[in-house]
Amino acid sequence: PGLIEALVRQQIHNTAWQEDIGRMLFQLMVPHEFKDAARQLERVVLVVDAATANLPWELMLAGAAGASNDALPMAVRTPVVRQLASTRFRAQVRQALDRSALVVGNPSVEGFGKAFPDPRQPPGGNPADNPDPPPLPGAEAEANAVAAVLGGLNYRVTQAIGADFPASVVLALLYRQPYRLLHISAHGVFDLMHRDGRRRSGVVLSGGLLITAAEIAAMETVPELVYLSCCHLGLVDATVRDGNKLAASIATELIEIGVRCVVVAGWAVDDQQAQLFGETFYRSLLQERQPFGDAVYAARRAAWSKRPDDITWGAFQAYGDPAWRAEPRAEGAGSGGAKAPFASPEELLDALASLRADLSRRRQTERESKAQAQGIRQLIEHRCPPGWLALPPLQAALGAAWRDLGLYDEARKAYLRAIQSDDRSGRVPIRDIEQLADVESQLGEANGDEAQIQTALDRLQQLDKLVSSTEALCANPARCALQGAALKRLASVQARRVLAPGASATAIASAGKAMRETLAKALQAFGRAEGAPGQAQFEPALALNRLALEALTPWNSAADRDAALALDQQCAKAAADAFRRAGGFANALLQPEALLVAAKLDGSLAKPGDAGRAAFEPLAAAYREALANITFKPGDLDTVLSQLCVMSRLHDALSVVYSVETNARAPREAAEHRRIADRLLQLADLLQPGGGRRDDRPGDNAEASVAAHASQRKAARKASPAARKRAPAKVRKTAAKKPPANRGR
Repeated sequence: PGLIEALVRQQIHNTAWQEDIGRMLFQLMVPHEFKDAARQLERVVLVVDAATANLPWELMLAGAAGASNDALPMAVRTPVVRQLASTRFRAQVRQALDRSALVVGNPSVEGFGKAFPDPRQPPGGNPADNPDPPPLPGAEAEANAVAAVLGGLNYRVTQAIGADFPASVVLALLYRQPYRLLHISAHGVFDLMHRDGRRRSGVVLSGGLLITAAEIAAMETVPELVYLSCCHLGLVDATVRDGNKLAASIATELIEIGVRCVVVAGWAVDDQQAQLFGETFYRSLLQERQPFGDAVYAARRAAWSKRPDDITWGAFQAYGDPAWRAEPRAEGAGSGGAKAPFASPEELLDALASLRADLSRRRQTERESKAQAQGIRQLIEHRCPPGWLALPPLQAALGAAWRDLGLYDEARKAYLRAIQSDDRSGRVPIRDIEQLADVESQLGEANGDEAQIQTALDRLQQLDKLVSSTEALCANPARCALQGAALKRLASVQARRVLAPGASATAIASAGKAMRETLAKALQAFGRAEGAPGQAQFEPALALNRLALEALTPWNSAADRDAALALDQQCAKAAADAFRRAGGFANALLQPEALLVAAKLDGSLAKPGDAGRAAFEPLAAAYREALANITFKPGDLDTVLSQLCVMSRLHDALSVVYSVETNARAPREAAEHRRIADRLLQLADLLQPGGGRRDDRPGDNAEASVAAHASQRKAARKASPAARKRAPAKVRKTAAKKPPANRGR
């Protein structure tokens, strides 16, 4: 690391391109077993962390001196985009839908020297010893050129260009309206000491104020693209020295708050070259509608072609999704249906499969999801002969695509058409009936519709009767798992009824009874699906799902609890073995999930104060470590967070249910369930800030209701001693029974 950092400083302080340093960087930073592959890659995505983001990967040169092949730096030879290895992402990101942009260029920096005094000067010295940074005419020209390009492409451009714009005006414009694009060309500082004794990094404004990721994060609507050109030849020495660290720091924070793509300069750039880079980038991205990675590559090639000896072409670093488009074109959009119809149904099926693959790889913004949905509709309207819509395989593929987009109502209609049509080709499997039921249960959960979920369950049970013998009902483990998932969703909807504001004690007890009965059925379904440890069909994920639900109810005996804990340990071991063999997100997350389930089974997670925190902290550390060491899709983490929120809802609901019961242990059970719910949401927030938000949590009103119910219990005990004797028997009768067949296996 020390040698590499020395080489980096040597190159970025010299604007002339030095091929030997590019070769040394390639030899030092790329493992031997990957060097040949790296020379042959047509596109490169670099997954970097906070440390490796500081390195100028774009300057690597793979070819030997004098060789005709590989004579170009990697970033000039092939598109290179960086992605951030981080688990800290904003849970819900709102982004602008219309074409709007804010362009800031060379704003006023008056008062910078007073706010950031030179540490080499004595305190209270001559103000002339702490001058403000010089103006940046090149940055101003760049900003004007970019504003002109954006305006010519029908963007509504808000400008803050020139020294007449103080910090108050720039910040007011930043928060005045939503922007899709934010372009800033100005002075920047990294880790510079403020007069208040704190170190600051960001874009310099007047009065010693800065635009940092925190200011952008405070925007209700986050820009999709942020372009920062904050390293110019006229910059103060402190900034030029650490420009690569400034770029990495700001890009990291912007990506984590939800910005889709970031372009940032890592060191001092030539003004004319920087302007050429920016203009080419925006024209490629917006006018030619190229993906982000290709637009950056076009800009880099333009800068290289004009002045290969100047390293401005390598200074700009691109972070984000290489396939992101500022103007996403739906398939067939803008052509008025001019594209030729598909030649065969297989071609259309292939297009839908490609779209689903793209959806699985990256998180979609609301605007992109709408564009994808519109693209599917236009495929059907303009390029699909009407007769094909009667083909069951096509409707099944449409159902899968609508489901992946979260459009469950559309998915349900397509799956129904698929299974109701005359499938003469025999290409609609039973699996599509199961997928229809799964979509119906998800639709029911989203709408709070218990009847819709029951329809899904009925469909799965009827399918079981059709294909299973009477002796082995639900012999298909995957179908049993779908039943368990649907029942869990039904219990979640019933839990919402328990948690409804203003619910009476009678309504809470009724909904709570229904929820417990549903959970008992879910336990049985997961139990039939999970298999037994040591067998090839054993599914640790399903076993842990069942054990997590089993921990919701009191234990019948210590032996039952010990058997459950033993099975939990076997699940953890099976998951660890599977991860060593095949890796994968699911196998990695099952290990901390087993720790979480064990902490619920043994009661440690429900303990108050320090004891509960002592159980929680290793859980949080295990989840963080698992996520830090694997690559995963955004949807994978969404699934984990969703399950934590569902389980917290069930615990909250049981807390409220116990608050209206009259047995002696009810208050203790209510408090324990509430603490577990709190810690599950705390864990979700640690994995992703905002990931533990729920709109149905019992708050102050619920606590007041609990207190009122407690008073009612006390009054009831005083009024009727016999009621106290009958209460425990009633509770035992309504409590969810545990399926005995699954214990100790």
